[in-house]
Amino acid sequence: MFQPLSVFLGLRYTKAKRDNHFISFISLASVIGIALGLTVLITVLSLMNGYESGMRDRYLSMFSHITVFDSDWNLKQWESRRKQVLEAEHVKAVAPFIEKQVMLKEGNKVRATFLQAIQPEYEKDLGTINQHLSQSDSLDKLKAGEYNIILGVTLAEKLGVKVGDSITLLSLSPETLGVSSEQSNSSSPILKDFTIIDTFKVDMQVYDSGYAYVHLQDAIDLFETKGVV
Repeated sequence: MFQPLSVFLGLRYTKAKRDNHFISFISLASVIGIALGLTVLITVLSLMNGYESGMRDRYLSMFSHITVFDSDWNLKQWESRRKQVLEAEHVKAVAPFIEKQVMLKEGNKVRATFLQAIQPEYEKDLGTINQHLSQSDSLDKLKAGEYNIILGVTLAEKLGVKVGDSITLLSLSPETLGVSSEQSNSSSPILKDFTIIDTFKVDMQVYDSGYAYVHLQDAIDLFETKGVV
């Protein structure tokens, strides 16, 4: 039977005669060392590839792949624009949103937060936030005019709040949403109480400790965007 030279030499020295036990031991130790080294290397690479893939999928699944806007990150008449974008090939879902950095306050605890204002019925088809909620039907409870809010689980822990509690949102004037202070009714800071209806956990610190979700219409009314998203 044909036998490669490397296999022949390996077997020759692992089966050394009685007077060459030291050579046999060194050969066996070398084989075991190489086998262990390769096993560790393959295991580590597999874990790293799995971790990278999992993190990438979680990160990309939380937001859309493309953001459409007119100028200064603003978009007017989003209903008609949404219909136009949906007609494009390969587009699976389209949803309007408002993102704004705000402060959330409970007692003496204050945390900077990225506020995501969404249209729940459209957001379900776009991202995976509904898969990370502690209650699967929480997006349905985000109704316009009720000023409900969903917090990242770490953010809720840092603020010391739970589902059912009230929390205060603080924000500057609406200028950053494309509405100047001259157009808005007031340029004074915005304060509004929201009711926490659920928390979400993505197992990514950037989301769990820094994001909150509210209904799109509540944000439009609160920040006086005049329908701009």
